Amino acid sequence: SATGSFSGFSGLISGDVVSLDGSALFAFADKNVGSGKTVTISGLSLTGADAGNYTIASATSATAAITPKTLTVSAAADDKVYDGTTSATGSFGGFSGLISGDVVSLDGSALFAFADKNAGSGKTVSVSNIGLSGTDAGNYVIASTASSTAAITPKTLTVSATADDKVYDGTTSATGSFSGFSGLISGDVVSLDGSALFAFADKNAGSGKTVSVSNIGLSGTDAGNYVIASTASSTAAITPKTLTVSATADDKVYDGTTSATGSFGAFSGLISGDMVSLDGSALFAFADMNAGSGKTVNVSNIGLSGTDAGNYAIASSLTTTASITPKTLTVNALAASMIYGDAMPGLSFTVTGYAGSDNMSLMTGALSTSGGSGSNAGTYAISQGSLSAGGNYQIAFTGADLVINRRAVTVTANNLTRPEDVANPLLTYALTSGSLVAGDSFTGALATSAGLSSPIGTYLISQGSLALNSNYDLTFVPGTLTISGEIVMPQIFTPQAYESQPPLATPEGVPSQSCQVGGGGGGVYPCNRTFGPWLSAQAE
Repeated sequence: SATGSFSGFSGLISGDVVSLDGSALFAFADKNVGSGKTVTISGLSLTGADAGNYTIASATSATAAITPKTLTVSAAADDKVYDGTTSATGSFGGFSGLISGDVVSLDGSALFAFADKNAGSGKTVSVSNIGLSGTDAGNYVIASTASSTAAITPKTLTVSATADDKVYDGTTSATGSFSGFSGLISGDVVSLDGSALFAFADKNAGSGKTVSVSNIGLSGTDAGNYVIASTASSTAAITPKTLTVSATADDKVYDGTTSATGSFGAFSGLISGDMVSLDGSALFAFADMNAGSGKTVNVSNIGLSGTDAGNYAIASSLTTTASITPKTLTVNALAASMIYGDAMPGLSFTVTGYAGSDNMSLMTGALSTSGGSGSNAGTYAISQGSLSAGGNYQIAFTGADLVINRRAVTVTANNLTRPEDVANPLLTYALTSGSLVAGDSFTGALATSAGLSSPIGTYLISQGSLALNSNYDLTFVPGTLTISGEIVMPQIFTPQAYESQPPLATPEGVPSQSCQVGGGGGGVYPCNRTFGPWLSAQAE
């Protein structure tokens, strides 16, 4: 189909009224676009008052162009995730202006591109290089460019968080670090903004505990093109906090064991408000059982209890010092006695107050006294002397006395006889009971009332001045001196058993180790060399 117009008639007589009746038809030779195309005109007819007077050729031709029809098409750009480029994709709607039946399509060469690479919404997307294809594509034109809008959504970055282990501090606060981004486009400048917060699920000590990471944010030139999950999680350990505590051991009196008691000071390192105490299982023990000052005391089995005990650790052992003072033993000396001149008796004592299995075997040294076998009769104090129970004991000593009793001696006067009118013989005696200590001797002499002129009769021989020193208890048994009218033969006396050696030379006819006593003109001989005085005798 074509349209056209006609110019004025050629050959029309002036004044005649003739016009075309409008039924003429224009038609291109074909439908396709082209220039100088032949247009055939048919169906020409005349009208008007003078139309009958004329004829017009029924067909003629002209030339004209069929220009391409403009198509319009809508473009829809696709949203995309930020990828650091302006590249875009999209699609087209149906053609507007396409004549039904014509075969025309887009040739697929169109290019979509964002105005810039950055993330944003409602961003302009230009569409270029739009082309047509198909049988009838030559009959159409279409704008080679178009525009649309789409969004570049921020690209999601992922980052791994690593929480740090910490020592229990009574809070859920945590620290940590991040590894490199996953998904960051090379060349983009993005970093974490440092606002991230790490927090444990609870404050209590434990291993593999969940740590939440929140408020993760980005900074940097290209930060707006990315998003990152604002939360993450990791795991870490809260290790128990170490508490310290001081121990004070109690001094004690030696008891034969290493057992000890003591107390503890306040905790150092306990977080305010936490409920923790010692569980009472701690054991105090001296390094050894012996008395001493500043001795090491080992404290073991220290444990914790309380609501928050699991959040703390404490050294299970420590040391301190204390003293073990000597235990008091009560030692009582036992009274002792002896006879003057006898051997010293052993000094003994009783002991009370031993600890445990300790016994008398610990005692060393001996009691002492100033009295002894060479001491005079009397009372002598018994003192502690060198007696000791060792370093684990101190002795509370109660003394006693050593009594040296006087030595009992009995002296019996010898019964004597003499004739009348003769001088009294030497008055002699015998030691009939007891003995003298070496070096001691009698003093004085026996006595009698008989004299030279005393008549015949019996006279008492008394002790006279005979005596021993104060160390003796002397008992005297008197004898008699008989004055008779007869001549009395000399009496021979056997030496006392206490003589240590035979007497000196004896006169002829006098037995050895004897002493002759009587009148006449004999010699003088010793009769009691060891314990008595020299005695005089006349040998007949």
